[in-house]
This record gives sequence, structure tokens and C-alpha cells, in this order.
Amino acid sequence: LDSAVAKMDVRSTKEGMTDILEKAFAELQCIWDKTGLSSADRVVRWSVLNKHVAQVCEDVLHNEREASDRLHQQVENFKQEIFLIAEELRLERPVLGMSSSNTILEQHKTLEQQLHSLTEMRSSRQQALQKLLRTQQELCELLGEAELCPATSAVPSEGELGELQQHVQLLQQLKAERRQVFMCLKRAILGCLVQLEQATQQQVNDDSDDDDEDLCLTEQHIATLKSKHSDLEFRASELLARWEDVTEKLRALWELLDQPLPQLQELLEQCSSYTPSTVAKLEVELSRLQELRLANMTMFVSRLKQQLEQAWDSCWLTQEQKSAVPGYTDEPETEQTLELLESQLALWKQYKKNHATLFHLVSEFERLFVELLRLEQRAKDPARLSNTRGGALLQEEKQRKKVTVELPRVEERLMSLYTDYEATHDGQAAPLLLGVTVQDYIDSKWDEHDAARLHDKNARKEKAKCVKSVKPSGAGNKAAAAQTPGPLKTAEGIVSNKRPACDDMQQQQQQQHH
Repeated sequence: LDSAVAKMDVRSTKEGMTDILEKAFAELQCIWDKTGLSSADRVVRWSVLNKHVAQVCEDVLHNEREASDRLHQQVENFKQEIFLIAEELRLERPVLGMSSSNTILEQHKTLEQQLHSLTEMRSSRQQALQKLLRTQQELCELLGEAELCPATSAVPSEGELGELQQHVQLLQQLKAERRQVFMCLKRAILGCLVQLEQATQQQVNDDSDDDDEDLCLTEQHIATLKSKHSDLEFRASELLARWEDVTEKLRALWELLDQPLPQLQELLEQCSSYTPSTVAKLEVELSRLQELRLANMTMFVSRLKQQLEQAWDSCWLTQEQKSAVPGYTDEPETEQTLELLESQLALWKQYKKNHATLFHLVSEFERLFVELLRLEQRAKDPARLSNTRGGALLQEEKQRKKVTVELPRVEERLMSLYTDYEATHDGQAAPLLLGVTVQDYIDSKWDEHDAARLHDKNARKEKAKCVKSVKPSGAGNKAAAAQTPGPLKTAEGIVSNKRPACDDMQQQQQQQHH
């Protein structure tokens, strides 16, 4: 179809040119006729016209040949450039997408489009490479990290671009992490400086500025900030320890001096923050109280001894242990004695604090044991059976059951704590109670309890024998027996030293009631 159209175009073109030449020739004949040119002149002019037409045709042919040659040359150049750019882009040898049936213009158009596509791909990779390199350079300068150098070729491959982009992403993630650490350290350092009253107003104002221009996120700088923060934190902890020590001493002296408590509360509220200025203010007040303490040496020594006695009692010390404490028996009272007693008081308070759980269980065991003895003694009084107002017997029975349940439980917890003490305190021995171990202390309490019960039992037996020996004969025996209570015939025995004798107590109560 295309060839037919082309032939029709050629035929029409020839016909058109023939018409033009015929008209031109006819017009020339008319002009020459009017002019009266001779046949020789006309031949000459026809020759010139033929040469001009031939030259025009030759020029046209020459131009078309050159155009065709240029197209062929451009096609070859396109092919070479396509192969070259494909090699730069690390692509496989491209398929040019041409066939033998394609004209040179079709080949030229196809190759031009393919070359344009490859050129854009190369330009895109080069721009992406430059952008990634600039970003990497900025991040590496900020973080102090080494740059990832791509291959020396001007056009990177997809793999190289992906690797470089991944490296940049890791650097950005590292920047975010270090920036967070940097800001935390910056604020923590500023907080310590404010606590130590060393922060300037400029530093406080700069804390609200999150501009990245002044950031330095290298590992060395972060390590320097961590070291600085650690030093400032240590100084702040020392200041806190001073504040706590001064406050504790101030409270103790205030109590010893019987100073008004509202004034102390007001002072502590004013100095609630542990800054150098507040610590200095507290130390001034402490110095004043210490001078006042020295002026009242005898009174303070007496009060310290009273507090020591209370601390010792709560720690279950024997009298021998108390007498062996330095400064307790010193006469006369001196400043050294006062300092010794203060140090001993602080020592035993700390000792009590370290073993608070053990001493609490011992106190609870002692309280329940005393309550057990009281209830047993109460059960021996027949007069209580006549006092039934307000449900006294019922309340007494409830209390007895409560003690029966709680005393073994507290004793079990106490023994468990004592048994596991060395394992939980790095081999340290458990504290002594009145100079003996917890086990011996509990055993001694139950031994005393059992001995007292055995003594009461023997006393009742002796009393019963005495009553039988003086009993009258005859009918009077019944009256005497009705008036004189006999011994309580129970199957009681010595109870175990590991639980209260609640069964015996209930039997005694029932027999006395009968």
C-alpha cells in the first residue's frame, strides 16, 4: 500500500513538473516570438535553460544523497552511543528493536527514542549519586563516620546506588539516635548545673533551642558529654547526701533541744531542694544547734542515753552488751562522750533498720506470747464465769482463737527468716536476741511456759491431797465436798514448745464451767 501510494506521488509529481515545463516553454516561445529572437539565439538560450534545469536536479540529488548519508551516519552513531551508555549503566547489550524491513528513517526514529531513554536514565543516576554523596558528606561530618566511596565510574549501577542509599539511611538513623542521646545528656547536664547552681541564663535559654546547627554527634563528643554528666551527677549525689545528713542531724538535735517543731518544718520547707545554698543554710542552723548542744552537755548526754536504751531494747540487747558500748558509762560527760553516744545511736538505729523485718516478727511473737500467758492466767480465775456482761466470755474465746492461729504462724515466719538469713545475707550470721540465737530464744520462751504449767499442775495436785486429808466423815462429807472445789481432773500434759496449749486451755475452761 505504501509503495503504491509512493508511485502515485511520483507519477503526479512528474506530471506536475511536465505541466510546469510545458507552460514555461510555451511562455518562452511567446516571449521570444514577440522579441524576434533568431533561431541561433533561441538555441543558445535553450541550452542555458537545459543546463540550469540539470544543475537544479543535480543539486537536489546531491542534497538528498547527503541527507541520506547523514541519516545512515546518525543511525550508526546512535547505535554506538546506545552501546556505550548501556555499558556505562552496566546493562546487558541492548536490543535495538529494528528489522531489515525498516526504512532508514524508521531506524533513525527508533534509535533516537532508545538513546533518549538511556540518556535520561544515566542523567537520573548521576543526579541521584550527587545528591546521596552530598547527604552522606554532611552526615559523616556531623557523626564523625567514614564515607562509603562508590566505584570510580561516572555512572553508578543500580546496586551501587542502592548500597549508597542504604548507607545514608543508616547514617540518618544513627543521627536520630545520637541526637536523642545528645539532647537527653544536654538536659541532664543542665539539670545538674541548675541543681549545683552553676548554670548561666544563656545555658537555660539555649536549652529550649533544638537547632541542629550547633550539634556535634561524634562518638568522642557523646563520650565527653557522658563523662561530664557522670561527674556532675556524682557531685549532685554528694550534695544530696550532705543535705540528707545535715537534715537528719538537724532533726535529731532539734528533738534533743526541744525546739518548736513548726520552726523546723518552716526551715525544711524553705530548704526542700538540695542546692549548695540550701545546704549551706542548713549547715549554719546545724552549727548553731551544735553550739547550743555543747552548752547543755549533761542534759544532752542524758537524753542520748535514753534514746540509746530505747534503741537497744528494740534490738534485744543484753545488759552486758549495753555496758560494753563506748561512752555509755563515761564520767564525767565530755564532748567526746557526746560524740561517741551520737555515733552509737546512729549505729544502732541503722542496725535496727537493717534487721527491721526480723525485729518486727520478734516483737509480734513477744506480743502474742504475752497475750497467750494472759489468757491462760485468765482461764484459771473461776470468778470470770460469773462476769458475763457484754459477752466477755465470748470475746475472750475469740481472742484465744486468734492467738492460737496467729502465734504459730508468726513463729513459723520467724524461724523461716532465721533459717534463710545466712543465705540471703552473704553468709552473715543472724542477729542475737538477748545474747542467744532466735532458735534458742523461742525454745527458752516455750520451756519457761511449760515449766510454769508443770509447776501449776503439781501445785494443784498438792492442794488436792491436802483437801482430802482434812475431809470430815459422814454426811458432812457431801456438804464439804459441795462447798470445797476439788482438783481439776484433766488429761492435760506438757504441751509442745512449738505451739500454744490451746486444747488444755479449752479443757480447763469447760471443767471450771461445769
